[in-house]
Amino acid sequence: MKKRIFTFIMILSLSVAALAANFGIGGPFVVYLPSDQMKNPLTGIKFDNGLLCIGGMGFGKISDTFYMGGEGYDGSSWTSDGRYMYKSSYGAFVVGTDINILSMSLNVGLGIGGMTDTIQALSAASGTSITNVQDGTARSYIKISRDYYTLAPQASFYFKFVDFFGFNITGRYMIGYSPFPWKLETTDNVSGLDNSPLRFSYSIGAGSFFGF
Repeated sequence: MKKRIFTFIMILSLSVAALAANFGIGGPFVVYLPSDQMKNPLTGIKFDNGLLCIGGMGFGKISDTFYMGGEGYDGSSWTSDGRYMYKSSYGAFVVGTDINILSMSLNVGLGIGGMTDTIQALSAASGTSITNVQDGTARSYIKISRDYYTLAPQASFYFKFVDFFGFNITGRYMIGYSPFPWKLETTDNVSGLDNSPLRFSYSIGAGSFFGF
């Protein structure tokens, strides 16, 4: 699912940017999710440092106040003992509007896309030889994951240092829906977990941008 979502978003975003009547903007950004916003299904396992993600965005301006484009990010967080990893990947098509306020602008938009959460756990096995690989006792990671369809209302302040470069701060609220349960890499469903279909979380982020 994740690859299909990202492919669709990239094609749609590039098509919109190519048809934009005005120039657009783009650049890298970082996103932080506090630990209490990470949808962790593992009882008693904590990711105290939260989740730091790195991503990028690109928007084409359709008019002086309206824009369309895409954004995405990916990041991971480990427990202190290094046995568990939480990973989140997100991509979305974004539409929004600009509100100019003195030397900065307020962008209000909505992201429509998808997200995948992955939990990775170090297995109890400890073998490292080819024999261990063959008999299934090799040291390895066990992964479970879940896919979501997402809507993400967001607001960003853009500060321009010069006409073609600036800095932005973004707040994003994520609403996810998943008809899929948590699954192992074998695609088997994971039993004993809460498979509530809705996912809610917020994040904050900052980045730089280039363009007009």
